[in-house]
Amino acid sequence: DSLGMLRDDGGLACTPYAAWVGGDQDDAGAACKVWVRWGAAMDLHDGSTQAPAVTGFPTQWLEEHADAKTDAETETETDAEPELWGGSFGAAPTDEEIRARALHAGEFMADDAVLAEALRQLRVTGFCLVDGVERTQAGTTAHIERIGQMRRTVYSDGIWDTAVRDPEADEIFDTAYTNMELKPHTDCTYYRDTPALQFFNCEHPSMDKAGGQTVLVDGFAVAASLRDTDRDVFDFFCRTPLPFHCIEPDAHLEVLTPVFDVDQNTGRLRQFRMNNDDRAPLHPHKHPDVDMDLFYQRHLPVLLERTRDLSMAAEVRLDPGMMLIINNHRVMHGRRAFKGSTRNMIGGYMNLDEYESRCRLLGINSDISFAI
Repeated sequence: DSLGMLRDDGGLACTPYAAWVGGDQDDAGAACKVWVRWGAAMDLHDGSTQAPAVTGFPTQWLEEHADAKTDAETETETDAEPELWGGSFGAAPTDEEIRARALHAGEFMADDAVLAEALRQLRVTGFCLVDGVERTQAGTTAHIERIGQMRRTVYSDGIWDTAVRDPEADEIFDTAYTNMELKPHTDCTYYRDTPALQFFNCEHPSMDKAGGQTVLVDGFAVAASLRDTDRDVFDFFCRTPLPFHCIEPDAHLEVLTPVFDVDQNTGRLRQFRMNNDDRAPLHPHKHPDVDMDLFYQRHLPVLLERTRDLSMAAEVRLDPGMMLIINNHRVMHGRRAFKGSTRNMIGGYMNLDEYESRCRLLGINSDISFAI
């Protein structure tokens, strides 16, 4: 019956035309096979006729592969959901706890099991730490590309750094190149396909012992918290596209998209996207369906207050050679202000495709979404 549904009366060579069960065509004693004839005979341009192709599939092979699940699919069924942290979902991890989970760079590069653990941590908690990475652009690149290809952005062809720039040189186009505080945010909100992974390799820490800590906030926990306490705010950011933009001398990037990207078919939260410093203004004539007073007096303040709630935040002081990898579709990062100009991170971005590809090659779950 299935063959009849697929059959093309035109006799296309790629269409199953007939099927039967039997032994090898030239050996009656061979293992049983299912034979398929693809299409009908074809008249060629030189006047000759090409016989239809015939393929034999051993029945044992068909039994072994019928409804077979990949390792990643099996892993998906058995793995736990991403673990939310911060606020009402339990204390955010401390500096000591984050360091205790650090993976060794040598093992990260040489052992697929350690690499798989790093990717698992990115799915479960949204970040992981690799210690002992060479503090150079070449060393950082090698460790990033252990997972996959780096992403090109408006800031670089791949690798970049956050060294404090000279304000007199008129080259500061991003607050990352300063020593000021950075509130928790996700990066590249103005790209339609925002990078999924972000890498920070500590080339040199801040000499200011009272500042320069890296701040992490679980964006999925922020979304789930608002769902539980301020449902109107949660619903607004699920359904209302906001404008995010980036304006540089040679680029003007802009996208209109919700803060919470929820899959309408599965109900799973696929991405949390928010950087208030990259948010473009809402104009009444461009966004007539948005209640401006409600947005600026309730929706936005409640969201920002939740993302900046100290109970939601984890802090870690990165030492030289510590590379922090962040799931940029979920975890916000920030930085405490610091004195001086010594703090520098070497880093890069990576697309979700690269992460998912490496997970599949390692036979582990690649789904970073959350059932909201």
